[in-house]
Amino acid sequence: MRKKLWYLAFVCVSFSLTLMSCANRVALGGGPRDETPPVLDSIESFQNFQTQFRIQDIDLVFDEFINLRNPARQVVISPPLTYNPRIDGKGKKVSVRFHEEEVLKTNATYIINFGESITDYTEGNVLENFTLVFSTGDFIDSLHVAGRVKDAYTLDPKEDVLVMLYDTFEDSIVYKQRPFYFSRTGKDGDFIINNIRQDTFKVVVLRDLNLNYIYDPASEEIGFLDSLIVIKPERPLFLNLDIFKERGLPRYLGYNVLNQGKINIEFDQEVAPGWIRPIDSLNWVVTKPANINNIVLWYMPSNRNTIKVEIGETEKDTIQFRINTRTVRPLEGTPALERMNDNGRVGLHPEDTLLLQFDRPVASFDRERVTAVDTSSSDTLIATLTYHQQNPDQLRIVANWRPGIEVELNLFPGSVTDIFGTSNDTITRNFRVGESADFGTIKLDPQDLDSTVFFHLDLMQRDKVLKRAAVRSIDSPVLFEKLVPGEYTLRIIEDRNQNGKWDPGNYTRKVQSEKIFVLPLEKVRNNWLLELNIQTLIENARNDDPENE
Repeated sequence: MRKKLWYLAFVCVSFSLTLMSCANRVALGGGPRDETPPVLDSIESFQNFQTQFRIQDIDLVFDEFINLRNPARQVVISPPLTYNPRIDGKGKKVSVRFHEEEVLKTNATYIINFGESITDYTEGNVLENFTLVFSTGDFIDSLHVAGRVKDAYTLDPKEDVLVMLYDTFEDSIVYKQRPFYFSRTGKDGDFIINNIRQDTFKVVVLRDLNLNYIYDPASEEIGFLDSLIVIKPERPLFLNLDIFKERGLPRYLGYNVLNQGKINIEFDQEVAPGWIRPIDSLNWVVTKPANINNIVLWYMPSNRNTIKVEIGETEKDTIQFRINTRTVRPLEGTPALERMNDNGRVGLHPEDTLLLQFDRPVASFDRERVTAVDTSSSDTLIATLTYHQQNPDQLRIVANWRPGIEVELNLFPGSVTDIFGTSNDTITRNFRVGESADFGTIKLDPQDLDSTVFFHLDLMQRDKVLKRAAVRSIDSPVLFEKLVPGEYTLRIIEDRNQNGKWDPGNYTRKVQSEKIFVLPLEKVRNNWLLELNIQTLIENARNDDPENE
């Protein structure tokens, strides 16, 4: 009995000590959150801004435990090395080890930028753009060049693009040699290259997908300055650069089987529906979705698990689509009306054709099962229903629309049949026919334009092109009519080669991309004519461009 009591006491004491031990491991709460990034211990670490540098191990010691995130992507070394160094992070230390065969340039200032790779271990606070600078010569170069890179077509800033400076100038240099200096653009397209020597340089911009600092025309985008730049202490430079993908034949990128009978096909540029032709004997239709680089192939579903198509015009290729008939679901439902051009509360312009956009191609329709009724008088309007010649998923309704009336559109069952043989259920839509005075007009005068250049005008709302026109200086003014009141943007394209479309640049031929101007216009008002001169708009755009500051 006494042994049992002693044993019980021993167990209780041991259990209590275990609880105390566990409790001691719990961190006390309520203290302030650490928001400070790691701090370099300058005494224990490699000394920054060294001259007469010779290859050696570089160790950086910080005041707390660190994480090193994605150094292969984040750490940038300029001028680029021949071999990738080994960069590791462990405990409180970051180490850089050069390749044993690496040879540094003579009298060159090197910069190692760690980007956002170094964070503290506990809270993830980032030590942003921490850099090491050293020179293989007697002094550290201190000049710089800054600028901005934007997409030549969209004019959007381009992030994560290389801006490269070469100290040799032959055109082929971009295909075979890494640059002498370089930097990467940030989210706003801005860049800065620091610690440059006084000299003359060739400037090239590159979207370097494979991280080899070499231009690969098949897949990468490029940009360049027409002339060399001279870096001087008394002449700081700000460069505005455009980047583009050289135009070759459209390149097939991939496909996605959306449903049985529906395949989305992606290219690297806009292609016409006739670019793709099924080889297999099947009933098929091609439509163009909102993404202009895509094509949708519709076909009659079957038990086959492959479909072959031919793409291209002069240079043709064959592609095979694989379809898992066990997992890909059939296209469900009946033909549905997705949208109409009724302009909401403003209403359809009385002289316009009503466009009906369906969710799939239309194979046939029955005019007798479609009615348009004036709801105020209950009169049935005389309307003509036809196919849209370019878009097999659209129908057109032409009628004598009386201004100001309310219309009930009825598509009764069986009025529309899709290519799969499925007919619609009852579809009813109500819309208003507006007055002519509810709409506005934009008049664009081509006077004073460059007589050697064609100009293409795109009237846009929220990146959607609503109306298009081509104009020369000798032509009559362009009228964009029947416009719903609101905000519009005008895109002007200088068509220098007069081929009817925008063309990107070409590095080999030293041709820059055709110039594009995107201009917000004065608000369009109802029953109002907005008159503008195209050349004045272009000059205003050039004056507002930071490139000209």
